[in-house]
Amino acid sequence: MLRNLLIIGLNTLIILIIFECGFKIYDLSQPDYFDNKKKIIASYSNFANHPFVNFTSKKNTAGKQIHYEPGVYFQTTTNSDGFRTKRFLPKLDETFRVIIMGSSMIWGMNTNDNETIGVQLEKSYQKNISEKIEVLSFGVAGYSPINYVGIARTYFDYLKPDLIIALINQ
Repeated sequence: MLRNLLIIGLNTLIILIIFECGFKIYDLSQPDYFDNKKKIIASYSNFANHPFVNFTSKKNTAGKQIHYEPGVYFQTTTNSDGFRTKRFLPKLDETFRVIIMGSSMIWGMNTNDNETIGVQLEKSYQKNISEKIEVLSFGVAGYSPINYVGIARTYFDYLKPDLIIALINQ
């Protein structure tokens, strides 16, 4: 009796494995399999796919995010391009535009919107140099120089930066 149950259980397991392999082979044979997986993953993460930059933060978000300490929340807002900075507008002639690029440090992990490096740098520049300096922040956790190339390719012609600061960490 026990032997018969064991044989039935083993046969059922083998049949399930065969079905699973068949379904996986069918999925992988679909031409848009990987694109669909990216869409599914992106909808459950803090990131959105981008054709040139690879990924950005989700676009047009505003709210509280928990980072490392339980019960501690930080106000985070992203613009329509998925970056934690002000809206991208054409540069005024008299404005000196600074663009900073980097990963989680530029993003501002564990900081409120008004405490990010981009905001603090703009305040310091405007206080000590000129009111006509603006800083745009292109930081997302996990960015590397390959993402900076995508940022340059996508945004620099439109934004016309006067100074570019890239934070490259190990």
